[in-house]
Amino acid sequence: MPAIITHDLFAQGVIDDVRTILPLSTADERDAFLLGSQGPDPLFFLVADPLMRRFASMGDTMHHSRPARLLVSMR
Repeated sequence: MPAIITHDLFAQGVIDDVRTILPLSTADERDAFLLGSQGPDPLFFLVADPLMRRFASMGDTMHHSRPARLLVSMR
């Protein structure tokens, strides 16, 4: 999957919706949000640590669930 393109398109598509929840009021905050959409996604690499292996499915869950709820809970 061309992650750079797909992740950027996804982030560009949701940034207006996210602004109602997250205060992305400056260009730096907007750029940080878009850059953060590129990863790396540590939740896909949790299997490398035996203590964190039980959370390994979290990356898949994030991609198949409602991202807006995730962003709100992380905030």
